Amino acid sequence: MKRLRVRYTPSFYITISSLLLGLVIGVAGVISWNDYSKTSALIFRQTEKLYQQAAHAISSGLSRTIDGVKQTTSLLTSSAVSTAEDLEQRLKLLPLFSAALNANPQIAGLQAGYTNGDYFIVRPLSDSYQRQEFKAPKKAQFGVDSIVSVGGKRMLTRIFYDIQLHEISREPAVPTTYDPRNRSWFIQAKRSNTIATSRVYLFFFIRKVGSTISLEDKNSGTVIAADITLDNLSADLARHHVTKNSEIVLFNEEKKVVAYPQQDLVVRQTGPDSFKLATLSQLGSAPLTYLARTSDLAPGQLQYRFQNSDWQGLVQPININHDARIFLLMISPKSELLSDINTIRRKSMYLTLGIVCLTIPLALVVASILSRKLQSLANEAVLISQFDFNSPVQTSSSIKEVNELAAAMTMMKSTISKFLHLIRHLAEEQDFDALLHLITEETVSVSQADGAVTLLLDDEKNILVPRSCYDSRKGLLEQQDLESIALDSDHALLLVWQQSKPALLKLTRENARGMESLLASLGAQQATILALPLNNRQGESIGVLALYFGGDVEGDVRLDSQHINFLEHFSGFAAVSLESRKLLLMQKKLLESFIQLLAGAIDAKSPYTGGHCQRVPVITKMLAQAACESEKAPFHDFTLDTEQWEELHIAAWLHDCGKITTPEYVVDKATKLETIYDRIHEIRMRFEVLKRDAHIDYYEQLVAGGDRETLDRILEEKWRQLDDDFAFIARCNQGGEHMEPGAVERLQQLAKQGWMRTLDDRIGLSWEELQRKERTPALELPVREPLLGDKPEHLIARK
Repeated sequence: MKRLRVRYTPSFYITISSLLLGLVIGVAGVISWNDYSKTSALIFRQTEKLYQQAAHAISSGLSRTIDGVKQTTSLLTSSAVSTAEDLEQRLKLLPLFSAALNANPQIAGLQAGYTNGDYFIVRPLSDSYQRQEFKAPKKAQFGVDSIVSVGGKRMLTRIFYDIQLHEISREPAVPTTYDPRNRSWFIQAKRSNTIATSRVYLFFFIRKVGSTISLEDKNSGTVIAADITLDNLSADLARHHVTKNSEIVLFNEEKKVVAYPQQDLVVRQTGPDSFKLATLSQLGSAPLTYLARTSDLAPGQLQYRFQNSDWQGLVQPININHDARIFLLMISPKSELLSDINTIRRKSMYLTLGIVCLTIPLALVVASILSRKLQSLANEAVLISQFDFNSPVQTSSSIKEVNELAAAMTMMKSTISKFLHLIRHLAEEQDFDALLHLITEETVSVSQADGAVTLLLDDEKNILVPRSCYDSRKGLLEQQDLESIALDSDHALLLVWQQSKPALLKLTRENARGMESLLASLGAQQATILALPLNNRQGESIGVLALYFGGDVEGDVRLDSQHINFLEHFSGFAAVSLESRKLLLMQKKLLESFIQLLAGAIDAKSPYTGGHCQRVPVITKMLAQAACESEKAPFHDFTLDTEQWEELHIAAWLHDCGKITTPEYVVDKATKLETIYDRIHEIRMRFEVLKRDAHIDYYEQLVAGGDRETLDRILEEKWRQLDDDFAFIARCNQGGEHMEPGAVERLQQLAKQGWMRTLDDRIGLSWEELQRKERTPALELPVREPLLGDKPEHLIARK
């Protein structure tokens, strides 16, 4: 057997508590998430602004530096440096160089390249890197390199000066291959009509990254140039770190690093005297390495994910001149950008949890208040499901819907109670008329009417007959005082019966039309009648139930639409109950007719019994009635109720019903030995008689002196012939439609044989068979009968 699974459903208290808590948590969560999202977006926008500001600051600083150096370069070009012909003349201009270097500390060297290949450069030696790189004396502040051609060889002379431009030391001249005329800054200045700015590159002598600003003196052809290092930019980059793990770097168009907070990583040594700029992948930064491999680093915003963390960045181009630019790359992990906002979010979460904790008791109290009334209604529903209608629904609430639900449950409880009460009484009542009176009375009770009349169609379905009349004060009334309603009349109740719809009618003395007794019982001049059709299962009207109300019923709740609708359904149930009971009564009558028909058929089948089946019920009831009326033992306590009398009645009429299935040759026997059998047995007995006759002839001849052996042989031949003849007749007796002509002829020959009958064949017979025997006169015994033959008594005439 399949088990019924009961699905768990939460109570209203739990549901409303969960909804309130969910609402509070949801609102708080949405607000927190909205704040977090908006603040995060704001931080990302501020970070982008920081990137833009850093790029602008670096670009502006670089532009100011380049502009200052350009002015210095322009002044030197206009000075005597352009026309100085040897080292001595150029050293006389050393104060001019030192003043320019002191005014522009970002310049790594001021140089002049002459058309004859001479080269003159002054470098500041203010940092330890420069001192170490050129092996300068301790007090040296400036270093001068001079390259001139001596005997076809280019010789480099290096001189060191202190802060007062006093010569400290001079190194011996050494051969060199450096020729300024082959350098890009020299060539670029020659090709340009204005000050030229080179691309960022690695300086040959100091192995630092920078750019060269150069200008040609058009008169002498000398090119004055200033080397600018990007060391200051590396320091500036370190100041623009957004977060701890942020990365900021400058790279050129070849993706080579030109500035990085860790400046020592920018230049990489690839050989004993070979140096190159590092790439992004060679800085030892995993985020930069990943970005260099996966992105083309085009200018614009960067959004990417690295090591389960989201990163944000910017690539901003910085122009050095019209055809040379570098790029600023800044990236930061979003988790660090949002570290402060995450702290704020955690605090918001704690605040939300606090609000939720404070809201829980309030939500529980509110849910308890809201659910208490519904729980009461739920308990009432449980009582209704248990068919407990002892107490009314007593629930009131300030909520309109709860009050409406309570009112509906009150009506439902009352309706179910009334229906069950009626069903119980209908089930107990067996008599149709009593049931009709009960339905009329119960309808008056549930409708709170002053009375009611039930009219039903008669058996011929020609008129509506008053079958029950009930007054709430006087009880059942005699319906004979009410007139029947012909179906061809114009009575007002006929319209209700024809249309099968309820109607309200005004009844007065003038239009009472046979219902004057109703008005008289009410003691009123008029009444209001609520006529309800009684419809069966097929929707056909079988009658009318008329409820009457005395007095003024204007605005009476008993006649509002809801009450009328209820009474309409109630009358429908009553109609179906009446129809069911009427059908049951008709079924009983039909059963009674069948029983009597069977009993009559049994008596007609057995004419010898002489109406036995019809006499037994009468005698049985007489005996049972005598037993019920007897006050003597053992019947003084014997009695039969209505159902038992009905059972006895059916049993008495059907006591011989077994004869219906009993074979006729068993039931209808005129004699005790009469039966149906195969007459081959009678022929077998005749052959047995012939064999006995042959045996008797054998003994008679043997006594007369006959030869035993001869007589034995003759007896055996006779018996063998008789056995063969009977076997032949037995084969002919088998069912079949065809016999061979020879078999027919032999059968006729055998039929001529005779046997001796010595007993009367007309005694012990039934009257019907005896009548057939009497068609022919009786023969004097003994009579020789043919072995086989058709006799006149074998013919049964058709009646």
